[in-house]
Amino acid sequence: MIQAVTYEIQYEETADGGGTFFVETDGQRVALIRWEAIPEGMDVVTTKAEPSMRGTGVAKQLVAKVVEHARANNLSVRGSCSYAKKVIGENPDTAGLLID
Repeated sequence: MIQAVTYEIQYEETADGGGTFFVETDGQRVALIRWEAIPEGMDVVTTKAEPSMRGTGVAKQLVAKVVEHARANNLSVRGSCSYAKKVIGENPDTAGLLID
């Protein structure tokens, strides 16, 4: 059985009021999810993972951080990033956060 890895996810707020959750290895960002502030809440615009990180579950953990942030700040989520929109929308516990 493969053991799931929990990654240390860091956060950086951007000057425009959005933010990036990311994972670093040896000082390099190997996975990230970026969102921009919109009047309705947050718009997840991209999720990226280096090839070595794909299939490790890191992207889902990044989406989970977005959901946690949205809930903590009473924000809705627009999923311009198709991956984030799919993951959030497939889960009945989080689908209600999505807006068009």
